[in-house]
Amino acid sequence: RTLCSDIGERLGLPACMKNLKRTRVGNFTIQQSLLISEIEKMADNEDFSFLQPVDAFFDFLPAYRTKPGADKWLLNGNSLLTGDVERIKPGDENNKGINIISEEFKVRMYTSDMVFIGLYKAADVFMPVKMFYVKGSAGNEA
Repeated sequence: RTLCSDIGERLGLPACMKNLKRTRVGNFTIQQSLLISEIEKMADNEDFSFLQPVDAFFDFLPAYRTKPGADKWLLNGNSLLTGDVERIKPGDENNKGINIISEEFKVRMYTSDMVFIGLYKAADVFMPVKMFYVKGSAGNEA
């Protein structure tokens, strides 16, 4: 849509788009999409394999987890100090190294036992942006 508008602006003419087909949204492609009728049929058969965990929508963001003593702060939606968290490198959920933050950006935040809690803004401290955790979710009664 922006490209269409930009071309019209360059030509000095109004521009509009007749059609738009999204082939990708984040990490999800059109090949992974399902029709509503397919979802209904799967649900009727108690097949919910089409459901994705919330954090799957944020896979492009770096992941951090709290150190065990800081879980209570995270679960209450508090800001966290850089010493309270550690970076989880892709494919290495047991990584113990922390990546010191030099500029502000969003990250996925997990408890020390890898329960997704929400999105945090990382700068001098980690500050909550959007919390997704529901007490009792994922079998965790923290």
